[in-house]
Amino acid sequence: MSFVVPETVRKSYPILIEGMFIVIIGLVVVANTTITDIKFHDNYVLPAIETCFPENQEAFCTNIRTRMGIPMDAQNAIGTAYWKELARQALFIGFILFSIRLGIGFFLQVQGIRRVRATTFLMAFFWGLAGSVFFLFGFVDTMYFLAQGMDAPEQLAWLNNAGIFSETKTFTGDPTIVEKEDLYLTNILGIVIIVVFLLVLMCVFSRNGLKNRAIA
Repeated sequence: MSFVVPETVRKSYPILIEGMFIVIIGLVVVANTTITDIKFHDNYVLPAIETCFPENQEAFCTNIRTRMGIPMDAQNAIGTAYWKELARQALFIGFILFSIRLGIGFFLQVQGIRRVRATTFLMAFFWGLAGSVFFLFGFVDTMYFLAQGMDAPEQLAWLNNAGIFSETKTFTGDPTIVEKEDLYLTNILGIVIIVVFLLVLMCVFSRNGLKNRAIA
C-alpha cells in the first residue's frame, strides 16, 4: 500500500521545511539558554534562595531583599528578578527572530526576487512564535532537569506566578501550585500551538497557489 502525501502538504513543502527549520533553531536556542540557566541558577540564584530562609536576617539577605524591594522574610521571591530576566529574553528572542524573517522578506523584495506578501508577515510571526513559545511554555524548566539526568520534583513552587503557569497550574492536582504534571502539560500545549499555527500557514500557502515560491 503506497503512502499518498496530502494535497495541502504537497503544495506547501516550502512552509513545512522552513517551519521545521525554525522549530529546530528554537529548540537549539532553548537548549543553550538551559545551559546558562543551570550555571547561573545553581551557582548563584539557588544558593541565595536556600541561604535566605525567612528567619535569616543576616546582612547578605537583608541587602538582597532591600535592593529587590521584597518583604524581609521573602525567600523564593529572591529569584524573581532572575526569572523575569529569562522571560524578557524569551520575548526578545522572539522579536529578534520575527525581525530577521521580516527583514529577509523585504530584502528579497528590494532585490526583485520575491514580493512581500501576507504570508511573509505570517511566517515572520511564526519565527517569533517558535522563538518564544518554547521559553514561555516551560521547556527551559523541563530541559533543566533532563540535561542533568534528574526527575522534575512533584511541585515547582517557583513557577506558581510565572507567566503562563499562573493559568496552567490549574490543569491537575492542587490549583494553587505548579506540579510536575502541569509542567509537562504546559510543554505539550506549547507544542500544540506551534503545530497548529504551522498547519494554518501551510493551508494559507496551499490555497493561495504559492507552491512555486521558494520562500513565503
